Amino acid sequence: GAVTFTSVGGVPCAEFNGGYIKTRENSGITGTQSRSFAFLALPSERAGNYCNAVGCGNNAANCGLFNCGCKLEGSGINYEFTTWGNDINQFACANDGKLHHFCYVLDSAEPTKLKIYVDGVKHEHSVSGINTSAAPFFLGQSGAGGWNYYGFLANVKCYDVAFTDAEVAILYEEMM
Repeated sequence: GAVTFTSVGGVPCAEFNGGYIKTRENSGITGTQSRSFAFLALPSERAGNYCNAVGCGNNAANCGLFNCGCKLEGSGINYEFTTWGNDINQFACANDGKLHHFCYVLDSAEPTKLKIYVDGVKHEHSVSGINTSAAPFFLGQSGAGGWNYYGFLANVKCYDVAFTDAEVAILYEEMM
């Protein structure tokens, strides 16, 4: 697989075609911390495309802390979040060939609640728990290895706080 750099609608992007980017071995990210992950994405129309735009996990232990992203489902784009015991896959927006803003918020004060924002619209989900071990951080691949993403990613951001609705709205405006 490969990762190449291009642009979509004038926005610089990385195009993932089965390749991935791995950060340092131990990212320091665990499931017990508040985190906000944001990115712009446009999944490709490749058959069998998986969602793993951003993942954190340990390949050696086949252990995914979490994976978040998006994929094409029919004429729409679904957002997806997977972690131990959780598999959320829900319609997000129409596939209009444009980049869309995704923000995933995990709040340590509310460890069973996950907030996912798509183009500024909030979706809340209950989760049964998130793996707490520190692990590497990936772009374009599952934290457990494989399940590679095909499509465009831009402006990937990771924060060590749980954003409020107002902060996500500001981030959305800045990134779009």
